[in-house]
Amino acid sequence: MTRGERRQLPAPVVEQNAVTDKQCAGESIRQMAARKADMVKIWLDGAGGLMPKVPPEVYSAVIDEAHKNDLRVAAHIYDLDDAKAIVRAGVDVIAHGVRDKPVDAEFIDMMKARSVWYISTIVLDYTGYVFAEQPSWTREPFLQRALHPAVRAQFDDPAYRERTLALPATAKNRAAVTTNKQNLKALHDAGVRLGFGSDSGVGLRIPGVAEHLELALMVEAGLTPMQAITNATSNAAALLKLGDRGVWPPASLPIWWSSRAIQLPTSAIRGRFTRSGIAASRRRDRSRRSRPESAATIGASSTLNARINLQRSTAVGLRIRDPTSDLIGRQKDPAGPRS
Repeated sequence: MTRGERRQLPAPVVEQNAVTDKQCAGESIRQMAARKADMVKIWLDGAGGLMPKVPPEVYSAVIDEAHKNDLRVAAHIYDLDDAKAIVRAGVDVIAHGVRDKPVDAEFIDMMKARSVWYISTIVLDYTGYVFAEQPSWTREPFLQRALHPAVRAQFDDPAYRERTLALPATAKNRAAVTTNKQNLKALHDAGVRLGFGSDSGVGLRIPGVAEHLELALMVEAGLTPMQAITNATSNAAALLKLGDRGVWPPASLPIWWSSRAIQLPTSAIRGRFTRSGIAASRRRDRSRRSRPESAATIGASSTLNARINLQRSTAVGLRIRDPTSDLIGRQKDPAGPRS
């Protein structure tokens, strides 16, 4: 990811370098710094034994050289032991949650003491099986319009669904989702800095849909809808050091509500917020007497202030621009690489 003109490109610039020793690590980082990269990401885990893990002396050299060049480092991890090791080495961001076991007090204390960011990316493992299960929301236009015809045909194929649900990897993915949710809640409750990620565009993490699924999964983990939204907006912007986005000034963002809610897998992120989730003071706009309105604050710790137009029902649906409408046909081969 780079600064300046490259930020205007339709997709971030991502470079992949195979680093095999300390000298190679230092040179690779210096090349990235010369090209004005913003962040370095290390793939640390062994992909279930399919590839060797990066040795500690190599990832330590990457982190040291990156910090010398004013670059932050994110680490792709799976196991708690790897997460602890990379935090001790000075990493700035844990990218993808700990999924092999519950996080412990030592890890939580390390994360807080070093102000390390944590991105759970629960949707990464979730999409490994959920489309084979075909819950009702998979038939919604919100998803269907985003699917490449080949992917849509794959989801509709009974053989694909049967084969996927029978895979040993599916059982592992289910367990990973459960552990990831539990760890996210534990870290949130402990005050660890949380960002937001979806692995969008890789495999079956469908752009525009994966982000909504991640919000829903965060709520299933025990966060409130507003806490999930805050992770995806102001927290994510803070992680990326983007001070010009993530939080809107008071009363500057119009949010329009409609009874046609986007149906996602959890009721909390169906675009339905009960009055307990919105600090509302209902009043009637004299210029439009037929429509009750509310001046409301949404977002944890009053991070997002907006005027919200409410319909007469207490629970109403959030109508948003479908972010997938212009993505039809852009997906890659359905069998994408694991990330």
